[in-house]
Amino acid sequence: MSSSHQQKSQKGNYHFRAKVPEEKDGEPPMCRVCQHPHVGKCGICGHVLHAKSNVFSASGCPAKGSPTTSALHFKLFSPSNTEIFESGWSLAKIIRRKVFVEEYQGQTFPGEVCEQLWATEVQQDDGTCQHSIGYYGDMPVATARWKIIAKNDGQRLIKLDRVCVLQRYRRRHVFMDLMSHAISEAVATAETLNVTAMLFCCPTNLPFLTPALASLQFQGYPEQQFTEDGITAPKVPFIRRLR
Repeated sequence: MSSSHQQKSQKGNYHFRAKVPEEKDGEPPMCRVCQHPHVGKCGICGHVLHAKSNVFSASGCPAKGSPTTSALHFKLFSPSNTEIFESGWSLAKIIRRKVFVEEYQGQTFPGEVCEQLWATEVQQDDGTCQHSIGYYGDMPVATARWKIIAKNDGQRLIKLDRVCVLQRYRRRHVFMDLMSHAISEAVATAETLNVTAMLFCCPTNLPFLTPALASLQFQGYPEQQFTEDGITAPKVPFIRRLR
């Protein structure tokens, strides 16, 4: 058979066989490569789970498969629930690496420079924060990090940061839905957590987010611009009262 007729593999750089975990309650099995449930090609990390052949493979990122049409939904991962926190935190880090390191800084993963930038991106308090993950079906597409900070006057605020959406999902109102979900959860727990407001610091190079934040009742304070995390673009604090 000539080489032109030989079937070319569309898989990635390694393959191995493993027992596919049984599905539970109609949910996809847990992929042992990227450690979250899916069948077929994962649109976030590019891994492929062939349930019938029991072959796992890792392919390049970003994935080229079709996006799922399932409804957008969200999950919260808190350090207080250690059974599920690590899986959610791992997904949040993958999304942030793809957006903040690979896309924004033009680095290829894996790579030495990418790894160095990634080490800077994952801050020391990352493992003590709560993380939101937005999904289309079983496809993680967005994330945000929550932490409580105290102001000089003693007020406690929820700071929502490291908010990002995978590029191919940015025209589906995912950012708005993610922020709306965060506000809803924050309002419901504000009294228990003894917090009075939510803080989101918006980079000045993303001005199109300003009207979106205003529609969510965030008030901006442009006179208080500041820089953080080594990012050159200043940020404007936006505050939304919770109670």
